[in-house]
Amino acid sequence: MTQQKWLTTQDLADRFNCSPDTVLKRAKKENWPHQKIGGRMYRFTPEQVEAIEAMTEVKPSTESSQNSPLSKASQRRLAAKRLRNSQAAP
Repeated sequence: MTQQKWLTTQDLADRFNCSPDTVLKRAKKENWPHQKIGGRMYRFTPEQVEAIEAMTEVKPSTESSQNSPLSKASQRRLAAKRLRNSQAAP
């Protein structure tokens, strides 16, 4: 019988390019599959990591990047920047 390597929150954070705190929050609130060991440590089996990857898979957008959803604040900042640039041009 071979032993599986269980991944830590830091391992998942490195894999998903986020912080270990983000991994913990998602395990708790978004129901990412995990094992809780000793009441405090979170560990993830390879099968659980595959399930998480399937849950978080980023699908390419079919729309152009101009139609990408930006927050309203980002849209306002972009519009203000364009206005400043158009006014600064001779």
